[in-house]
Amino acid sequence: MTERNDPLAPLRAKIDQIDDALHDLFMERADIVREIADVKARQTGTAGPVFAMRPGREASILRRLAERHS
Repeated sequence: MTERNDPLAPLRAKIDQIDDALHDLFMERADIVREIADVKARQTGTAGPVFAMRPGREASILRRLAERHS
């Protein structure tokens, strides 16, 4: 079956578009995380990298996202 006649081709193309958008958002999120780490470093006067992850915040985010599926 050619791609032109494949009824799944448009659906797969939509998934590819969504994957690209998700990737862009993850890259944007990573940039913001780096900015947060930079701000924390300036606030604490730390010269090296700052541990930007907060387990409590991460748990809160995961709970919020899980509730969206309920």
